[in-house]
Amino acid sequence: MNNIKDISVRLKAKNKHRVGVDDHLFVGVFGKGRGCELPFELSGCSDFEAEAEVKCRFGEAREDSVLTDTKKPYKADNRNDSGNLNIDLDKVNRVYLRKHSKDGGSDYDVWKLNEAEVTLYGFNSSQKRTFHKTEDIWLAIEHGLKVWLKEE
Repeated sequence: MNNIKDISVRLKAKNKHRVGVDDHLFVGVFGKGRGCELPFELSGCSDFEAEAEVKCRFGEAREDSVLTDTKKPYKADNRNDSGNLNIDLDKVNRVYLRKHSKDGGSDYDVWKLNEAEVTLYGFNSSQKRTFHKTEDIWLAIEHGLKVWLKEE
């Protein structure tokens, strides 16, 4: 069994307006028999301004392109350590991003992204799987609060 050890997330905005990051974002990873949802606090990674790219990771990603300007999410402590997931990389069949308002916030806040990518790395360093969406991504109550990513 080749369990997931590390997860990297890359989000990109190319619009002319500031993208709000006051809400929580979750990465969902599900496979046959197991799944989890990991929360991460984007404000701990970067101010997500227009034309920005935010790269975060759970665990210790090994690729230089992932490590460059990549930060651990603000609440990614040992409880959310991707190495403790016990999810078989080969059995993952769904990956998504989900937005949820902060306490007292509103799900009417809109996040507009142009690209989202989640890469899952196994304990075997040669194995990885990437899930991606490059079309406009709107996360809001009127557009939906979850977006499914397809495997490349």
